Amino acid sequence: MPLRTPVRPVLVVDADDEVRKMICRTLESEGYYALYAVDAEHALYILDRALDAPCMTLLALCLPGMSAFEFAARQRSDPRFMHVPIVVMTDAKEKPAEAEAILRDAVRLTKPLDPPMLLRVVAMHCEAKAH
Repeated sequence: MPLRTPVRPVLVVDADDEVRKMICRTLESEGYYALYAVDAEHALYILDRALDAPCMTLLALCLPGMSAFEFAARQRSDPRFMHVPIVVMTDAKEKPAEAEAILRDAVRLTKPLDPPMLLRVVAMHCEAKAH
């Protein structure tokens, strides 16, 4: 499928290689451009060097090192990225209250992710924000 235009990347932050690869393959199969990070520090590094802000961040709740909560706070405190929506991905066993603390006005997806639901959420955030 051809890339959707204009293309702004989706930032995928998840330490699980299989989950991250599945998300990126799903997005790319539908014409989205995915940037990925294995942890929050890597994601901040990517954001700091990005030419364009991503249209959204898909953020796993459980990450090694810096917490998802701290990452979300840092993304939101940066004027370049404060408008970028964060979608939190949780496992069914994770406490919803932890995700709610990050979410504010965002969406929560539960793993294992349903590809059609993932694509609907991405379309809602990325296609509506195309300039």
